[in-house]
Amino acid sequence: MKYRCKFFSCLLIVWVILLSCSLFAEGTRRALIIGIDIYLPGNVTRVNSERTSWINLDGCVNDAMSIKTLLELKYGFNEDHITLLANDKATRKAIVDGIKQLTAISQKGDLVVVYYAGHGSQIRNIASNEADQKDETIVPSDAYLGSADIRDKEINELFYRLSEKGVILTAIFDSCHSGSISRGLADHEPKSRYLAPIPNAWVNDPAMPHDLLANNVLIISAAQDDETAKEQVDEQGNPHGAFTYALIRALMTLPANGAAIKIIESTRAVIKYNGKLQEPVFEGNDYRKNATLTGEPRESVPNSVTVSVLNAEDKDDITLQSGYILGISSGSKLKKVYNQDTLLIQVTQVIGPNSSIAKTIKGDFKRIRPGDMFQVTQWALESQNSLKVYIPPSEANLNALRGLAKTIYSVLKSNNKIQLLTDPTVLDSILTVFYNGRSWMLRKTSGEIVSLNESLSGSSILRALPSGGNVYLSLPAFQSLSVALNKLYVGNSSVSVTRNSAEADYVLSGRFHNNEIEYAFISANQSTVNSLTVLPARTNFVKFSQEPDLLQKEGDTLIGYSNRIARIKGWLTLASPPDEGTFPYSLALRNAVTGKVVSSGSISAGEIYGLILVKDPVNAKNWDRSRRFVYVSSIDSRGKSSLLFPLSNVENHYPIGDELPDTINLGRRQLFEVTPPFGYDHYILLSLDEQIPNADVFNSEAVNTRGYTSPLLKYLVNGGVKARGNEIFISPSSWKKQVMTIQSRSK
Repeated sequence: MKYRCKFFSCLLIVWVILLSCSLFAEGTRRALIIGIDIYLPGNVTRVNSERTSWINLDGCVNDAMSIKTLLELKYGFNEDHITLLANDKATRKAIVDGIKQLTAISQKGDLVVVYYAGHGSQIRNIASNEADQKDETIVPSDAYLGSADIRDKEINELFYRLSEKGVILTAIFDSCHSGSISRGLADHEPKSRYLAPIPNAWVNDPAMPHDLLANNVLIISAAQDDETAKEQVDEQGNPHGAFTYALIRALMTLPANGAAIKIIESTRAVIKYNGKLQEPVFEGNDYRKNATLTGEPRESVPNSVTVSVLNAEDKDDITLQSGYILGISSGSKLKKVYNQDTLLIQVTQVIGPNSSIAKTIKGDFKRIRPGDMFQVTQWALESQNSLKVYIPPSEANLNALRGLAKTIYSVLKSNNKIQLLTDPTVLDSILTVFYNGRSWMLRKTSGEIVSLNESLSGSSILRALPSGGNVYLSLPAFQSLSVALNKLYVGNSSVSVTRNSAEADYVLSGRFHNNEIEYAFISANQSTVNSLTVLPARTNFVKFSQEPDLLQKEGDTLIGYSNRIARIKGWLTLASPPDEGTFPYSLALRNAVTGKVVSSGSISAGEIYGLILVKDPVNAKNWDRSRRFVYVSSIDSRGKSSLLFPLSNVENHYPIGDELPDTINLGRRQLFEVTPPFGYDHYILLSLDEQIPNADVFNSEAVNTRGYTSPLLKYLVNGGVKARGNEIFISPSSWKKQVMTIQSRSK
């Protein structure tokens, strides 16, 4: 059954896609989608390139296919107008010719998307006026055969010629622009979409790039030009780029008519929730930022989610052209009205990103014809990604580990060039000595990991650090602690233990402090001093003993800390149904002195803000005249959760009358002052059809779920964690969640 779609005629699929296109504007939609995983095929015996290293990737073709599916199903692109270049098809010539072909066939008003997932690099440009004299590049699949990278100035020229045709162009790049490495306690980093430049290669190109922003061009890049773009795994175990994964998550919960700027804000937030140190670049004029992702006026695009039928063999075997890429999951319900009869179906199996199987739960399935469009009426919330922790094991007992640490500390303290740290989150540039389960390793400040190649001692560390530096000794779990923690995590639905440190959100780390060993979970991918990620840098440290009863109690304490972080992650990553605009307001802050409205970016110490709801003029047209109970909570950079509105669980039912004011004040105008701890703070808006009986749950470190009879409320206040097989059905209009992530800074 999972291969059934291959047997349908292309004519039927094209007809279905054309039907969805009719819901949108008239301009032809065209796309060039590029994904490259294989840069050095396994059968290659000779490389005709001076590049010294080659790294194959894992998620680029997946990314390309996911974006292609979203363009077809969510934005009405016809498959016949999409060119896909994957792996060996994505040569330099094919990529350049693909853009030139778009230029040749496109007409004024057409919507054009160019997407690239693969390696990025740089090349020296001796005639460049940029400070670093480097051009950024994308790397074609035939680079190992000697084909040159495609420089940003070449891409700029190609895009300029395309934009001169009057098309509305969206260009998205999920690749690295340079090779900085994030610091963490993992054994190794997730793969980075960066290839080192060709040694001694250079160009002499004084050309100034064209200003594309005035020509209706929107350009989105996965990372700044001094950052790497990482890879990660999605809920189904499929590899993706961290940026594209976040973009997909944002598009799942925002409607097709969502403003591009809101999509990018959501994408940035998801990247940070997942601990990735990269900041997407978003360039476009005000019109493009406030239009849809593909450049259409928002009011011309419907915001309801519809799914087409590919085939209906019997009442329990209806194939839909939609899967997890649109947020469809087992249990989701859809309807279609035939004359005055309503037919309801329910998804029973999701078999891919754009395919699922449904059964009839009401009505005569014989009415269904291929191409019929069903509207999603209820979404089934599934378990969110659990927090992943890594527990470095060792065979040593506590006393042996304590003795080793004491000896090492004694030697290192004798060297005045060494500064020993007991907290790796107080500085960014540190050297970390850690055990990976097999041998002792040293992570340098550059991110390079080297083996110490011998039994660990203070002298071996000193030999590896001839120039000294700030050193943190990360001790592994002693044997009985490792066994105890792994047992305690069995059956934990919110936290799971991973054997791959590169997949971990947090790593268990022991420190030698006051002649004892204490353990904490420390973020595996973060820059602690600048608080570049949004989850807490670490938990509290807990002192452990080998006595079984105490070990159990102390283990429970440490697991409790990880459960709190899991609940924070659950709140932040919980996906609400796609917004249909029936509650046409979004959350913002307003400066109590200047009146400036802030919904992204940064705020500074000493500034005073209040909360407001801001009307969306496009979605206001879809208002169903219903009122919602509104709750706003905050989570600061250390994981503390606080209820900001309402303070007494009354007068929070909005809008109050029959009109929709442009802004609605939530509580006092001077609600809070920006104070430490500084970092990324999250403001979570929940608007629900039902009232939360005890809103004080938002004030606790660990969310209290007692006393709730509504499955939806249990799900929400428990941070998005639920048992398998316990479906919770919600309608798109029953609730809305918005997370606004803003960086607080000292002046």
